[in-house]
Amino acid sequence: MYGRYEFTEGRSNKYWEIEPAGRGMAIIRWGRIGRIGGEQTRSEAEAFDRAEDKIAKGYIKVSSKCGPEGGGGRPAPKTKKKPAPKTKKKPASKTHKTTTFEEAMEELAKVD
Repeated sequence: MYGRYEFTEGRSNKYWEIEPAGRGMAIIRWGRIGRIGGEQTRSEAEAFDRAEDKIAKGYIKVSSKCGPEGGGGRPAPKTKKKPAPKTKKKPASKTHKTTTFEEAMEELAKVD
């Protein structure tokens, strides 16, 4: 019962797989093909029951192996690098005039 099962019908494109985890336990993985899905650890008996349910629903066994070598496992997520945001230079304020220290002192002297 260990292996990878796939279901592709209509818009469905899913996988479900079962892998031994030791000591009577099994790892179950599921999701859309090409995406990271869910993962659970269950008893082998429960995992095998679920496998039978999947087969009854139309899932087809495509590999006896799980994980990367069997084409299963958790596929790497598809990521797109986002371009760095463009920063806009703020226009210089029209009301502000760049002045030297001396010019500023002269302006203050005029006000008094």
